[in-house]
Amino acid sequence: MSTFLNITRLLAILAILLPISLFSQEKEIAEGKTALQSGDLTKAIEMFRKATREDKKNVEAHILLAQTLYKADSLNALTIEIALINDLDPNNSAVHILQGDAWMKQKLYVPAITAYVRATELDSNNLEAWVKLAEAKKKA
Repeated sequence: MSTFLNITRLLAILAILLPISLFSQEKEIAEGKTALQSGDLTKAIEMFRKATREDKKNVEAHILLAQTLYKADSLNALTIEIALINDLDPNNSAVHILQGDAWMKQKLYVPAITAYVRATELDSNNLEAWVKLAEAKKKA
């Protein structure tokens, strides 16, 4: 009987804590987006990192972090973040666009083209990927 009570208590605690954790993560993403819109890249990166630490599998938070790292010219951290996103969701066209953007920033046009081609293969309706692919081909 005591095992049953312990399990019941544990489930009650989880029912309370899980929504708090989800709310906290949503709050951090919202704060990160606000900071990003106001140009505070440092604060945005901090908030998105917190959100990714709370839920390591939250692709949206990882993509927001990667986009912000790109804007902050933090290419080493961006490369690591892109690898994490690719592991979580290799068929997400946004991650391939980010990879292409990172290559373009380093003037590595052939790898950028490959990344943008992959993004168009995954989402043929993604106009951004097609435009960036054309720009990369012009520069190559």
